[in-house]
Amino acid sequence: MVKTDGSVIVNRRTMTGSELGKLLQDLVKLYPEQAVVIRGDESGAYKNVVNILNICSEAGITNVAFATAK
Repeated sequence: MVKTDGSVIVNRRTMTGSELGKLLQDLVKLYPEQAVVIRGDESGAYKNVVNILNICSEAGITNVAFATAK
């Protein structure tokens, strides 16, 4: 979940961009075709979602879907 302020929450834990990158790199090693759903607050800035998309790309995640959260 990408919150309006740009913070990222994964499994109820707030993460930094580097922590998320490491998590995704480890995940893609175990499950190369792993899908990721990026959920964002509907009023959040698009740049925050793009930042997370870039982190996914750098980690080797290619199967990405998007959703919004209220």
